Amino acid sequence: MSEVIVWKLVPERAADDEVRAARGLLSPAELTRADTFVREVDRRCFALVRAALRRAVAGALSGALTVDPAAVAFSEGPYGKPSVVGADDLHVNVSHT
Repeated sequence: MSEVIVWKLVPERAADDEVRAARGLLSPAELTRADTFVREVDRRCFALVRAALRRAVAGALSGALTVDPAAVAFSEGPYGKPSVVGADDLHVNVSHT
């Protein structure tokens, strides 16, 4: 059975403490990438979106076990599309519109 879940985020409305909490879930590589954005709004958006993706994946992977969103590992395809390491049957996508 396939399931599609769509999340809509509005990063511009996030409080500073939400951004700090989001950054706390990111890997060192994701933090480095977030910090490369010139504009603060883009740094905040990246952190919030990646944290939301981690939470969504952790929720999808949780069955009898609880999965820590910070423990979710991603790899990226040649064009930057994220995939979940060790979960070949779980497909994710991020779109900024």
